[in-house]
Amino acid sequence: MPGTIGRWLSAQASQRLSVLSTASRITFRPLAFAGGFGHDAGADVVAAGRYFLTCVGIVLAIEAIFSFAFSTAFSDLVHHSFPVLVALLGGFTMYAFLKLLLTPNIHLAGTLASTLYVGGAALLFMITCIFLLLTVDFLVSYESIKDSPCTHRTIMCLLSGGSLTQYDVPSRQSGTLGMSSPFIFLVMLGTVVHFSRALAKVLKAGWAVAPWRTYVAAAFSFVLLAPASLLIINAIYRLLYR
Repeated sequence: MPGTIGRWLSAQASQRLSVLSTASRITFRPLAFAGGFGHDAGADVVAAGRYFLTCVGIVLAIEAIFSFAFSTAFSDLVHHSFPVLVALLGGFTMYAFLKLLLTPNIHLAGTLASTLYVGGAALLFMITCIFLLLTVDFLVSYESIKDSPCTHRTIMCLLSGGSLTQYDVPSRQSGTLGMSSPFIFLVMLGTVVHFSRALAKVLKAGWAVAPWRTYVAAAFSFVLLAPASLLIINAIYRLLYR
């Protein structure tokens, strides 16, 4: 039994290291990833789906570690489904917009696989950067955070500066609470721009899609999915934490 458990743990660790290696290549060497991403690899939606789910699992582990280290409630899991939904559904909207742009050679399986790979890397990059910023924010403002009116000291309360009246949390009257919000916005914006470029390289290498078509399709997909997903998830969040 110990041997079986050891082999399982080793296999799980190897899988996650492989995922991190792939995500790193997409993030920092998109041309190298795109060069090895041909029609056959692009059509393997199942493998891309496994990769994406592993990325989501790593994201949840990052928040779990952060929550344990700073004694915060694991309550922003709902909000993490916002970028996950955008990345997950982006393949379908990208395919639809690419077809509307009369893109030759493109097909659904290839678009889905490409967006799952690039979207998974984008999630890992964005969440890692955000939680690094939040760690600095917590270290600087920890005393104010402990004394804040937020019962569970959630991350959303930190980012709001201590004012979450829509969740029945009173405004903070004194002290500092939360300085990372504008930097996190810049990280999110930079992630969208950088990984749209990475996706353009993958689609061009695999299916000769002109980069401008990818940029236009990605922009329309984000404009369509982001507000709708955020409104739905915010409604769920308010129901759970009122």
